[in-house]
Amino acid sequence: MFEEGDQSGAVDLVEKSLLLFREIGDKYGAAFALCILANITSEQGEHERAASFLNESLKLRTEIGDKHGLIECLESLASVALAQKQLERAVRLSGAAEAMRESLNIRLSPIEQEKSDRTKTAARAALDEKAFAAEWSRGLAMTLEQAVSYGQS
Repeated sequence: MFEEGDQSGAVDLVEKSLLLFREIGDKYGAAFALCILANITSEQGEHERAASFLNESLKLRTEIGDKHGLIECLESLASVALAQKQLERAVRLSGAAEAMRESLNIRLSPIEQEKSDRTKTAARAALDEKAFAAEWSRGLAMTLEQAVSYGQS
């Protein structure tokens, strides 16, 4: 639905799914739905709402040990930070997500790779190279726990 331009219909369906996942106690499903809601609301320009969904998803994914999902949330938080003009934060979160992906040997889908590249390219263009490199290094050096904590701050 979302790809076809029906954003409100997509949000309605995902919100209904989220309610069902919560009702049956499916934390993985709820975390996944929250991430989808975050991505849709971010595309709609509701970045604070998107960040709230992502923080809730991070909490659930931490509880169930879903490292792949945590990385996905960190990538989405980087995109939200970029949209909010928090360039250093966007770079640090991107660096942390990349380090985690490499350590777990996780590959991005083509769509995820494009989103990640777009975030890094835009942040790199807006920051001087020294600032970009410093934040990227800080992100790469984070543990998963540090990155999740930073993402939630």
